[in-house]
Amino acid sequence: MEQNNEKITTVCISTCNRPEQLRSALSGLINNLEKYDRSPRILVIDDSENLQNAEKTKEICNSYAKNYPGKIECMDRDDRKEMASKIAKEKGIPEEVMNFALCGDKASAQTVGSSKNTFLLKTRGEKILTIDDDVVYRFFVPLKEDPPFFTIENPYEYWFLKDNEMPSTSLFKPVEVDLLGVHENMLGKKAGEILGQNISDDMKNMEIMDTYMGSYGDSPMASHIQLLFLPQVYEKLKNISEEKYKTMKETTRIIQTPLSQTTYQGIICISMIMGIDNRDLVLPFLPLGRGLDLVFGTTRSKAFPLKLSQYIPILIGHERPYREARSVVHNSVREMTKMSRIITSFINEMEDTDIDPRKNLQRIGDKFINVSEEPTPIFALMIEAQCKEITRAAANHIATILENSDGMPDFWINDMKSIIHELISPNPKFFMADITKNPSENNIAFLQKWMNLYGRMLKEWNKLQKSHKE
Repeated sequence: MEQNNEKITTVCISTCNRPEQLRSALSGLINNLEKYDRSPRILVIDDSENLQNAEKTKEICNSYAKNYPGKIECMDRDDRKEMASKIAKEKGIPEEVMNFALCGDKASAQTVGSSKNTFLLKTRGEKILTIDDDVVYRFFVPLKEDPPFFTIENPYEYWFLKDNEMPSTSLFKPVEVDLLGVHENMLGKKAGEILGQNISDDMKNMEIMDTYMGSYGDSPMASHIQLLFLPQVYEKLKNISEEKYKTMKETTRIIQTPLSQTTYQGIICISMIMGIDNRDLVLPFLPLGRGLDLVFGTTRSKAFPLKLSQYIPILIGHERPYREARSVVHNSVREMTKMSRIITSFINEMEDTDIDPRKNLQRIGDKFINVSEEPTPIFALMIEAQCKEITRAAANHIATILENSDGMPDFWINDMKSIIHELISPNPKFFMADITKNPSENNIAFLQKWMNLYGRMLKEWNKLQKSHKE
C-alpha cells in the first residue's frame, strides 16, 4: 500500500448483491490505476445478505488480487459484525450502537451508509476515495466558453438523457483522468492553495474535507420533482414540447455537474465518487435509508463550519441494472418526507454552535436522543408536525417559482399546481412511506429507534476517530 501522507492510500468500493457489477467496477478501477502507475489498497465492503452472492463477491475479489500489485481486501456482513463487537469492547461503546454504525438494520431497504462508516474506521489517518459498484470508467468534462476558474456555492447544472444516450459531444468532451490524482490535488489542502488568493480571507485557511465528481447515468432519485423546479432546469423548459417534457419527466438518465471547480460550505450531494480526508475527524454517515447524502451534507455544514467541500467538474458514468419509470407527480408527499428529510429538518432547527466539530456532533447527537426519548404518542405528533412543515415549505417554494416564472408552458404550470395541491393537504399515510422494506411495518417505531441509535452514534464518534494533528 502506498504510504505517502498526501496520496490516496485506499480506494473503497461498496457493493450489495451485485457481484457482476463489482467485477466490472474492479476491472475499470484497476485499469485506471495501472495507467497511472498506482496501487493503493482496494477495500470492498459487501452488504449482501444472499450467501451465494456474498461468496461470489469474495471469489471475484480473490481473482483480481492475484494480479493486482496492491492489496485487495473484502469484508462481508459477518466481518463487520465481528469488527463492531471488537471496537465496542475496546472503546467501551454499547455493542448495539456499533452494530448500527457498521451494519445498519436490515429492516431498512438500504444500509449503504453502514458500509461507508466501515470505510472510515478501516482507513483512519488516510486520504481515501469511495466508489459505488455501478461506476463506468468513462470520463467527460463540460464544454463552455471561458468558464470561471472556480465558483462558490454555485448550483449544479443538469441535463436529461434518453435511454442509453451518452453525453452530447456538443456539451461535453471525453478525457483521460488520473482518478486518484484529481482528488489528491484538493483533499486536505487549504482553499487558498488551490483556488488562489482572490477569495475571502475567512476561506483562505479553510481545508478541503471532501471532494466529488459529476456523474452521468441513471438517477437515484425516486422522482424528478426537485429537478423540475430548480432555476437552471425550468429555464430550459420554456421552449420544450409537451411530448419531450413527458419523456424527460419519466427518464431515469441524468447528468449533474458544475461547469467549473465549485467550493461549498453548505449542503452537498454525494456523487458516485467521493474523496475524504480521513486524517482528521470526519463525520459518520446515516447507516441506513436513502438520501444519506442529504443527511451527510446537512450535518457537515452544521458541525464542521471551518471545513470545505470541493466539486470537480469531471463527469464519471454509472449504470444501474434495474430501471423504473419516474413521474413528477408520483407520491410527491412521500418524496418530500423521506426519513432523510425528517432527520435533516431536525438538524436545521439547531442554531449554529461551536467551531469545534467534536462538540457539535455531541450536540446534534443529544438533539436526536432527546427527541427519540419522548413518549411514542408525543414522538409521533412531533414527526407529523415536521412532515407538515416540510411539505408546506416545499409548496410555498414552488408557489413562489410559479409567481416569478413568466413564459412557462401550461403543462409545466399544471404539474406545479398539482404538486402544490398535494403538498398543502398531505395525507399522513404517505408520510415516510418508504422507511422499511415492508410497507406494513410501523414506520414511527423504527424511526424512533433509529434516531436514538443515530444520536448515540454521533456522541460516541469522537472515540472512533483520530487526528493527524494530535
